[in-house]
Amino acid sequence: MKGERMNQKKKRLLAVAGAVLFAVLMVLFGRYAKELFSDADRFAAWLRGMGIAGEGIMVLLVIVQVLLAVVPGGPFQIAAGYVYGPVHGTLLCLLGSTAGSLITFFLVRRFGRGIIALFCGESQMKTLDRITASPRWKVLLPLIFLIPGSPKDLLSYAAGLTDLSVPVWILIASLGRLPAITLSAISGNAMQQTDYRMAIGVLAFICIIGAIGGLVFRRYTGEPAADGEKPEM
Repeated sequence: MKGERMNQKKKRLLAVAGAVLFAVLMVLFGRYAKELFSDADRFAAWLRGMGIAGEGIMVLLVIVQVLLAVVPGGPFQIAAGYVYGPVHGTLLCLLGSTAGSLITFFLVRRFGRGIIALFCGESQMKTLDRITASPRWKVLLPLIFLIPGSPKDLLSYAAGLTDLSVPVWILIASLGRLPAITLSAISGNAMQQTDYRMAIGVLAFICIIGAIGGLVFRRYTGEPAADGEKPEM
C-alpha cells in the first residue's frame, strides 16, 4: 500500500510538472507554433532551415513518443518523411526510436517495474502483465517484438525486465521498427510530392499488415481486442 501511494504521488507530480511546462510553452510559443504548424510546407522549411538542430528536434520528438507508450509513432514517422525524405527521415526516426527504446530499457533496469506505470496507462500495464505471465516470456519477447502490430513501445519497457544484453536489444529494437518507419517515411514523402495515391496506398498497406500482426499478437498473448485501438508495426 505504501508503494502504491508513493507511485500515485509520483504520477500526480509528473502530471503537474507536465501541465506547468505545457502552459509555459503555450504562453511563449503557442501563437507562433499555431501559425507554423498550420502550414505543413512552412513547417518543413523551418525544420530544414535549422540544419542539424532541426534534425535533433525530430529525433527528440520520436524519443519522447517512445517514452510515452500511449502516443502512436506513425504521425512522427510520416512527418519525418515529409520533411526530410524517405531515406533521411527513416534514419532520423530509427535513431530516435532506438534511443527511446534504450532509455526505457535502462530506466526499468535502474528503477524496476514501478517506473513503467509512470509512462503507461492501465490497459498497457495489463498487456504487460499478460506478456510477463508466461514462463518463457524472456526468451519469446524478441520474437513478439518483431511481430507487426505488437505494442513495441510497451515491449521496450518489458525488455528492461529481462536479462537481454544491450547489443542484442539494440538489434531487436532497430530491426523490429525498421519496416514500419520506412513505409511511413515513404508515405510522408509521397504526401510532400503530392502523390496522394502512393501515400494512401502505402498507409493502407501499413494498416492491413499492422492489423494482421495485431491479431497474431493478441492471439498469442490472450489480449482481447480493444475498440478503436490502432495497430503498431
